[in-house]
Amino acid sequence: MIAIQIILVVILLSWFVAQLAKMLDFAMDYGHAFDWVRIRVASSEADKLELLDWFTENMLQIDDMTRLEASEFADEVYQKLAVYSKRMSLYSCVYCIGVRLSLWFSVIIGVGLAAYVDPWYLAIIPFVPVLTFSILDL
Repeated sequence: MIAIQIILVVILLSWFVAQLAKMLDFAMDYGHAFDWVRIRVASSEADKLELLDWFTENMLQIDDMTRLEASEFADEVYQKLAVYSKRMSLYSCVYCIGVRLSLWFSVIIGVGLAAYVDPWYLAIIPFVPVLTFSILDL
């Protein structure tokens, strides 16, 4: 019986985390509610890599574009910057966001359930990131 419960927890948690990752990725696109997160991380990483002038010039070009073009152009700028910065790649890739969130959620929920329900719930920790990555491809 515990095996079925663990499987259900893994499936539900993976689906939830995948949807959360997609929502966060959408919300951090240029022109949306949390676009300031990617802009702030990108500017700080560009400053560390001494590419702040390049980043500023590219981001200033966005003012003359439509919203869709601006979003696509900003994504290209973020992807080019992510080639040189691992921290930026964590914020510009839906898979990176999903795997990071799934690790956090699986550890927190797995340890919590193991402490209060059954130690076998620690088994969800390695399976949630794998299934989340698969759900993100759907």
